[in-house]
Amino acid sequence: MPDHRRRSVRLRRHDYAGGLYFITICTRRRQPLFGEVLAGQMVLSALGAIARDEWRRTEAVRPTVRLDAFVVMPDHVHLLFGIAGDDRLGDGEIANDDCLRDDRTARDDRGGTARRAPYASG
Repeated sequence: MPDHRRRSVRLRRHDYAGGLYFITICTRRRQPLFGEVLAGQMVLSALGAIARDEWRRTEAVRPTVRLDAFVVMPDHVHLLFGIAGDDRLGDGEIANDDCLRDDRTARDDRGGTARRAPYASG
């Protein structure tokens, strides 16, 4: 079995709490495990539904994490979240009330909107 240890890219003395982070996680070999896009809509597979549901459950099992936007695509997920270090994130809100997890559009700080990819469970 191959050794999968990787060198950490984290800064050794940096406190990551109190930050807002955007990450993308891809499936191995970009396999479309999470579903497919049909007629412009993301249709989640059973694994895609698990990925979505587990991400939604993250705040309950990780009290210092605050969820914001996310999208599940066929071979990857995009996640926007914060890590609370003190009260900088407030009571669970990262962005304004218009920026909710499953909305198709989100308002940015300048009042504009960003289009999110739609999805449908299936």
